[in-house]
Amino acid sequence: MKLSNKLLVVLILITLLLIFIIPANADYVSLNPIADSYVSSSAPDSNYGSSQTLRVGANYKTLLRFDLSQCQGKRIAYARLKIKVSGGSDYANAIIELHRILSDWNESEVTYNTLPSYSNEVAANITISSIGTWYEFDLTDEVQYLVDHPNENYGWILVWNSDLSGYISIISREGADKPVLEVYYIEATETTTTVTTTVTTTETVTSATTETVTETATQTVTETQANATITTTTTQTVTETQTATMTATITQPATTYTTTVYSTKALTQPSSVDMSSTMSLISSILPILLLVGIVGALARSVRG
Repeated sequence: MKLSNKLLVVLILITLLLIFIIPANADYVSLNPIADSYVSSSAPDSNYGSSQTLRVGANYKTLLRFDLSQCQGKRIAYARLKIKVSGGSDYANAIIELHRILSDWNESEVTYNTLPSYSNEVAANITISSIGTWYEFDLTDEVQYLVDHPNENYGWILVWNSDLSGYISIISREGADKPVLEVYYIEATETTTTVTTTVTTTETVTSATTETVTETATQTVTETQANATITTTTTQTVTETQTATMTATITQPATTYTTTVYSTKALTQPSSVDMSSTMSLISSILPILLLVGIVGALARSVRG
């Protein structure tokens, strides 16, 4: 039988939901608020703790508190807060932020002027697109924190984050479709672990520079889970060789270099020259040179 594409997609989504969102061994609890109210800046001294609707808007904030004692000591797999928006005005695409309340408050007494402090950090948010429908906040990390820190559980406050001047109405715990906190959790398994360690150290010096250290460690681990006790003994021998570093200073003999410098002897020019003998030699040679020159010139003219 061939499955249609739509059916195949649905089956895949369901499988992913079971695998990644809700573990197979997770337990489930559904919680309604133990206290809820809203405050109005337009009526700062008025209390709305008994109202069947809550408001979040430009002038309104809503407070919610849940009893998480059933979840203490457990690991939270998934948690979500669901609110039913029943009405409102000028709310299109308005963002509703959820913040953790940091101080105590009373449902029948809280007003805008006595509003408890709350964290600046946004724990989760939603965008309002229509009324008459349910909206969900993913509060997995928030619930886990408050389960681990029960003395800090003062609930959450819903804050309007929009330039619009409108509001939305939420059905309160006094109404039919009251807010609900759905929590999927996993039971914690208590484990008792006893560790006993015995260390035996043997040192052997083999030379002046090398040291061998042999350590034998025996570790006994006893784990108690439910009604069973498991004892495991592990012996480990570690041999470590440590080599000492010796620093030696070596003095190198000085090297003597011999350099030979060659001196240059200055030549001394005679202080005077005998000019008379020189002139006599020139006068005797000059006629001969003239005669040779004349003969050579005549010979060249005749050949020409």
